[in-house]
Amino acid sequence: MKEIFYIIGLYFVMELGDKTMLSSLALAAKYNPWIVFVGALIGLGLVNGLSVAAGQTLSQHLSEDIIQKVSGVIFILAGILILMGKL
Repeated sequence: MKEIFYIIGLYFVMELGDKTMLSSLALAAKYNPWIVFVGALIGLGLVNGLSVAAGQTLSQHLSEDIIQKVSGVIFILAGILILMGKL
């Protein structure tokens, strides 16, 4: 149960102010907030479900260290591309 609260807290802090939050804010200003909430919840659930499934599959073939390093490199590259205006 401790892990669930850790994950909830981590997601809450990490999602504050990101583009998904800002998109939801803009959509809620135009559409019914409950519809936006449900749509965002389903969309986030699908993306996270895909991520969990991919992580589970990768963990069977690669070490946790390699997965973390590759994820870090992808994250940094995405940041560089965003700063360059490519994403």
